[in-house]
Order: sequence, then C-alpha cells, then structure tokens
Amino acid sequence: MGVAWLLSRAELRRRLASLAGLAGIVAVVTAVVLAGAAGARRTTSVLDRFRDETRARDLSAIVLSPDLTADLALTERLRDEVAAVEGVTGVSRAFGYFANVGGDVDFILVSSPDGYYDTIDRAIAVDGRMPDSDAVDEVALNETAAEALGLGVGDRLTAETFAPDTIVDLFNGEGFPDGPDGPTFGLDVVGVVRTGEELSATADVANAAGITSPAFAAEVEGEAGRSVLLLGAHAAPGTDIDAVQRVLSEQVGEKWEAVAVPVGDDYVGEVSRAHRTLAVGIAVFSGVAALAGFLAVGQALSRQNLLRAPDDGVARGLGATRRMRTVAVVLPSATAMAAGVAAGVVGAIALSPLFPLSIARRAEVDPGLRVDVPVLVLGGGVVLAGCSLWTWLSARSVVRRSGGSSSPRTSRSAAPIGRWGASLPMTVGLGMVLERGRGRTAVPARSAVVGAAVAVTGVVGVAVFLATTDDAQSDPGRYGWAWSSSPEVLSQDSAATAAVMASDEEIEATAELLGGTVEVGEETIYAYALDVQKGSMGFTVLEGDLPTGRNEVALGRRTMDDLDLALGDRVEASAPAGAASELTVVGVVVPPLLDSTDPGRGAVLSVDGLNAIRPETFSNYLVLSYVDGVDRVALEERLTSDYGLGFVASQGTPPGQLQQLDGMRSVLVALVVFLVAIGVIGLLHFLAVSVRRRRDQFAVLRSIGFVRGQVRRSVSWQAVTATAFGVAVGLPAGVILGRAAWLLAVRDIGMDDTPSTPWLAFAIVAAVALVGAAVLALAPGRYASRGEPAEMLRAE
Repeated sequence: MGVAWLLSRAELRRRLASLAGLAGIVAVVTAVVLAGAAGARRTTSVLDRFRDETRARDLSAIVLSPDLTADLALTERLRDEVAAVEGVTGVSRAFGYFANVGGDVDFILVSSPDGYYDTIDRAIAVDGRMPDSDAVDEVALNETAAEALGLGVGDRLTAETFAPDTIVDLFNGEGFPDGPDGPTFGLDVVGVVRTGEELSATADVANAAGITSPAFAAEVEGEAGRSVLLLGAHAAPGTDIDAVQRVLSEQVGEKWEAVAVPVGDDYVGEVSRAHRTLAVGIAVFSGVAALAGFLAVGQALSRQNLLRAPDDGVARGLGATRRMRTVAVVLPSATAMAAGVAAGVVGAIALSPLFPLSIARRAEVDPGLRVDVPVLVLGGGVVLAGCSLWTWLSARSVVRRSGGSSSPRTSRSAAPIGRWGASLPMTVGLGMVLERGRGRTAVPARSAVVGAAVAVTGVVGVAVFLATTDDAQSDPGRYGWAWSSSPEVLSQDSAATAAVMASDEEIEATAELLGGTVEVGEETIYAYALDVQKGSMGFTVLEGDLPTGRNEVALGRRTMDDLDLALGDRVEASAPAGAASELTVVGVVVPPLLDSTDPGRGAVLSVDGLNAIRPETFSNYLVLSYVDGVDRVALEERLTSDYGLGFVASQGTPPGQLQQLDGMRSVLVALVVFLVAIGVIGLLHFLAVSVRRRRDQFAVLRSIGFVRGQVRRSVSWQAVTATAFGVAVGLPAGVILGRAAWLLAVRDIGMDDTPSTPWLAFAIVAAVALVGAAVLALAPGRYASRGEPAEMLRAE
C-alpha cells in the first residue's frame, strides 16, 4: 500500500484548500443536523425538568362555592378528605382574592396558609424572591401581571379588595358592585416569578396574579372575600380521580362547581402538546437538513474525486492495483470528512444555547450549553459512517471510469427541441443537462436537478405551512371562536344583557353561551349551547350538522376519536342533578376554549338538550357578533359605558399548539435558507464542473461559428434547464409536503384544518428560482467563453 499512501499524501498537499472546503461543508451540515436533533430532544424533556424543579402538582381542584370560600374550617375539612383518598400523597390550599389594581387587568391575589407555593407548584423566581412567610405586606407578581402592570422588584402595588358578603352576592348572581368595598392593601413587590400556567401559549392578562405570604390569609380573614379555592395535590400514578371528584361533589353540592383535574388535562396537557409539536417541527427540520446536507456533501465529494480522476492514469503507470488506486482517492477525502464531523460536533454544542425555541424556552430551568452525548455520539457516528461509505463508493466509481471514453455524445432528448425552432444555445444547454457524459466528460447534472428540486420543495412546503398558519390564526372561527367577543357582564346577568342589546344597531347578533361539565360516554367534558337573542350565530361545523333537538349532540373531533364514534351513533350523556339522556351524534364541531384548555374535546347541544341533562348550567357567557366594518375599539368603549361590560379578555386566543406553530417561523425560515444554500451550491458545482470538463465541446462549437455570447447563453440554459426540472418536481412535492406537515402538526387541535394554497407564492418561487439560476450562470458562462478555440483544443 506504499504507492497508495504516497499518492494520498501528495493529494493532501496539492489539494489542501479544496479538501478544507469539503471539511467545511461537512462541518456545517453536521453541526446543523446534530444541533437540530439535540434541540428536539431538549424540547421534549424541558417540561419534565420544569416540573421536577417546581415540584409541580399531579392534580388540582378548582372550587367555586360561596359556602366553602367563606368558611375556613370547611376548606380544611375538604383538604383533609381529599388527602385521605388512596394514592394522594399531599394536599395544599390556596385562596384567591379578586382585587382592583388599576388599568384593564383582571387581577387576583393568592395566599396559601398551607405553603402551597413551597410544597406544591413552587414558583421559579425570575427576579427577586418570594415573600417572607410572615410578611403581610409583600407580594411576588407572576410575569403576566408584572408585564401588564409595568411593575418590577422594588415597586409598590395598591390592591383594592371586595368584602366577603359582596363575593357571596356575586356567586348568587346578584350583580357586580360599582367598585371594591373591601380593604385596600399596599404591597411591596419583592419578586417576579414564573408559574406553570404561564408556560401556556394562551396565557394572557386574565392570568395576572400576585402571590402573597401565608400570613396574608390570616391577616385578611373576615375582611377580604375569597373568590376561589384551589387545591393542589401530589398523587401516585393510577390515583382514582373520580374518587377525588366524589369528595368534592359531596362537599360543594349540586348548585356549585368543583372540578378535579389531573395534570394531563390541566395546563400541562396543553403545554406538553405544544412542546411536542415544536419538537416534531425541529426534528423534521433536522431530517430535511440531513437529506439536503447529504446531497451537498455528495456533490462536494463528487467534485473532489472527479478532480482526482486524471491522476489515476499516473497511478496505473506506477503499477498500482485498482484497490490501491481506490485507497489513494479515499484517504484524502475521508480525512477531510472526519475533520469536518469533529468540527461539526463542536459546532452543535456551540449551537445548543439556541434551544429550546419559542415558548418552550420559558420552561427551561437550565439554559445555556448542553452536551447531549447520545445524540452527538450516535449522530456523529452515523454521519461519519455515511460519508465514509459514500467516499468509498465514489472513489470506486472514479477508478472504474477513469479509463472510459471521453468522447462527447449528442443528446437524443435535446435534438427535437432544435427541430421545433429553439435557438442553438438553448439546444446545446438543454443537451448538456440531459446528457451527463462519460469518463472525463461526466458531470453531476442529476445531482444539480435533485438539489434544485429539494430547495424548491422546501421553500414551497414552508410557504404552504406558514400561509395556512397565518390564515388559521386570522380566522378565530376555525379554532372555535365563532363570534366577535365575549365580554364580562359587570352589571347584570348575561341573558338579560343579551336581550337589552338586541336593539343595538352595531351588534349583528347576541346570544348567551351556556355551559357546564357533562359525562358523555366515558368522558367528562364541557358541553355548550347557544341561546340566541338576536341575529344568527353558531359553532364551527366540520362534519354533519348542529343539534336542533333535545336528543341530538355534536362532538369535538378528539372526543369523537376518544369514544370511537361516528355520525349517527348514539351515546349516553348525564350530569349531576340531571336526567341521563341517549343522544344521537349529528355533527363534528370545534368546541370553544372557554372553560377548557383541551382543544378538540367538548360537546354542543341544543338549549333544551343541555337544560335536560344539566338543569344548573355553571358557565353563562355573553357572546356578541359585530356588524362588519365597525370601529371595534370605539364600539367596545361605548358598550362598556352603556351596558357595563368588561373587554379585558374578551377576544379569542388561538390554542397553544397553533401559536407554537407560528413560533416555529424562525426555524422554518432557517430551513428555507439552508435548502436554498444547498441548491445554489449544487447548481454552481454542476456549472463549474460542466464548463471545465466540456471545454473541448465549447472549443468545437466556437470553431464552427459560436460566438462568446452564444457560449454564455448555452451555460445559462444549462442552469435554467436544471432548475426548471427541479421546479417541475419541487412545486407539487412542496405542496404535498406542506399540506401533510400542517395536517400532522394540528391533528390534536380538533380545529378546521383545511390547508391553504398560496398560488402567488408558488409563482414567485418559480420565477425567482429560474431568474436566480440565470444570474448564477453568468460567472461560469464568462469563464467558458474565455480563450481561443485552438488553445483550448490543444490544452485538452
């Protein structure tokens, strides 16, 4: 093997710059692919790390009852009875106090006499600290409140509360008071914290809260009214949630609401799905980047080995066997690739602080460099093995073909183009793409077409994905918000307000949205009905129809899947204090996300149907549809003044997964840039090899009358033809890929998932690709037209 070693060492010295370029391409591809793979893994586990750090609850119960919230002893008994359920390992209480803190912010002060924020759902301090346990005048704001109020550590918060009797009146539907009538507290902001609920993409100003000390609850007992009781618990896997619910129902009674929610159905479920969607997107990015990068590496390697091919005759003259000559070709490229993979692993570690992306980054408790050993070792090994295999196969091909014929052949496919009246440069350029050549005239035409197709596929696929995401977010009806707003009713009940507003000329439709939990099949879900007072209003229907009779129901898509139901099937529904009914499934709808954070799950019934199953509906909302073209801001200001409405959180918020898709925009743009770069490199590589290896053909053409401009146009037609083939393949492939990726990403949202088709974007992509190809061909075309034919033929 001495000859092979000598030849390889000479090659390393002679083509050091070219091999360094090959190593650089491998390094970039390896870094991007491994960073993406490690980033996807980091994203999937970020919520688990957050929950471990915060000792997060496994289940919670939200209790809305004036009896329980007013009687501290009853809340203690309820806590102890929940703690006695088998599997529950710890329970803590937290009380919520409505407070007016100025501005358009719904704010609640939270205090736990049991140390909820120490033992259950410990908040993470972003700035400052939590209040001291015995400090009644300190508060830590969650990030939502701090941003909405413009407050930070060291500021003073003035909170006006409501009297206990006022809170009881609110529970009993006696209207909202003109203003706070309880004590006013001046609290020092000692910290800004992040809570689990704020990891959700749907968190808004309605989630604004301030966490006070355990001493605060004792200080305000009997003076400030408690509006909500939250129980948080740790529980062993398999704990009977129904048993917890039974305990709550026995204490709360039939009139009021208490819901036990396992962590998977709480904010964690939504956040987990959103993170999973983002992780899948990053993994797809990594996979596409790997395929495109593999193509780019193959092109660079092909060029490197083709440059080495003329020296193969020297090796044969020295008596080297085919195996020795193959090794002589492999060793320099393999060395460069190994160096590139090593540099790429280092680059992937350097890129790790970029992950997790988007809203998933809020859950990362340990940002910064992260060395994912399994991904780096396994991924780096796979990349190195793949590159080595390709190097060996390419080298064997070079050695095998090095003695082959180099005589040019006329493309049979291009000949008819000339007969149809095409110009000679077009015919020649098309023929040079369709006929890749043999031996010394072989050029990577097919890889150039594939590179262009991959780039166009990626760009079009991303265009479809982003256009559909934008359309879905701009049309709230697609995710269940089938009205203009749902304001708070501050002066009287929602039904009366809806009736009074029926004469308002700027309101097209008014209705009362009724809701409450029901048992459908084996699922406990929220059920809704619209009592329309004016105009026409309904839910978004995906299949079938909306229910009209009392024995009909329309279900969310995920509920249909969970219960394995189809249109026309019958299912039993029941609720506390109501009669069980057998319902016929008449439609698939998009349930509104008002009482649930679980998109795609829920039911819609007629008003009579909901009243029959659940006589006491717990959630009553006013929903309004505005006349087209009205000034929304001015209208809502007038409605606030005329009817006592509140519009702080009155507009629909897209599901977290849908917002997460929009947060992937930077990833998708990076993917487009990467794919376009791969396509450009592939096209330039093809043109560079083509004009170098076909100098004799250009010389012959010049000898028979081609002028320099025709030579340049021939090269341009090569570039445009290769790109046109790529566009022809990439456009339909990109549409299919983009639509499939969108449908896969939103499969768990249960929304109207119809993909968009941005025809204008497709036309722009095709035009830019073809014009760009012609521009890229200018420099290679100028090179091909240089020199005199005689000198070119003598050199060949």
